[in-house]
Amino acid sequence: MAADDSDRTTNADAAGAEEHPAPVVVGWFATTGEAEVAQAKLMSFGIESELSDQIEGGTVPVDGEPGVGLAVRAIDEVEARRVLARNV
Repeated sequence: MAADDSDRTTNADAAGAEEHPAPVVVGWFATTGEAEVAQAKLMSFGIESELSDQIEGGTVPVDGEPGVGLAVRAIDEVEARRVLARNV
């Protein structure tokens, strides 16, 4: 591969990262069930999300484990936090 090809790949990767920023965790929950309820709430408002289970070897987090994260697209972060804060 020529040096120019490598530079183009790096520039393309950087441009792709700007167009598609990493998901943002908008909440942490003690159980998968709690996280799924929050995920359903976001879904009802048209906000896509994904769960990130950080509980190792059990169903309830212990000290040092954050629990189950709920992540959304960066562009949806503000709206997702607003929806999750509502008592509906």
